[in-house]
Amino acid sequence: MYWHKDLQDGDVVLVFSDGFQDNVFDSGFPYCIEEHLENGLVTSLSRAADCLARKAYFLGKNLDFQSPWMKEFKWYGDNDLPMVNPPPPNFNFLGGKQDDIAVTVA
Repeated sequence: MYWHKDLQDGDVVLVFSDGFQDNVFDSGFPYCIEEHLENGLVTSLSRAADCLARKAYFLGKNLDFQSPWMKEFKWYGDNDLPMVNPPPPNFNFLGGKQDDIAVTVA
């Protein structure tokens, strides 16, 4: 969770579920925000949020993408950390994670 308590006028705040965070890297946030930015302000909060949610949804269904969730799952396996459901032998650690997705932009 990221929190910065010194918000300023013009700052953009994202609030999202784990289903979003499991599929979108931090570097994937700016495009959807910048697409709806004019004179330093987001012109459509709902369209920016929809863009982000759709990105997470489609990445979650992509079987060729190493999602943030899958990258962390691989890290646990590579470091022999205990897991309730360890991966099977020769698991390729690719794919998104289909889960609930909620995004709010303010």
